[in-house]
Amino acid sequence: MILGAGCIGLMTLLSVKAHGCGKTIVCDLVDAKLEKAKELGADICINSGRTACNLSPSPPRTNCRFGKNVLKTVITIGLCST
Repeated sequence: MILGAGCIGLMTLLSVKAHGCGKTIVCDLVDAKLEKAKELGADICINSGRTACNLSPSPPRTNCRFGKNVLKTVITIGLCST
């Protein structure tokens, strides 16, 4: 799961896909960024402003109703509050 679909998030998506990552989930608040992530190969795109998803880092996996357990989460959001 990649949190944030800005420049760093999209580069992270391309990198994990190039290294053979299975299913990828990208979360963002902006639909245009999620559309670009889908174009670049994201399997699931979630607008986290409109969708309920438990993104807490409770061990060892993050549970989300969009598929099975998420094994890794990468936070690429550039806000100080995150």
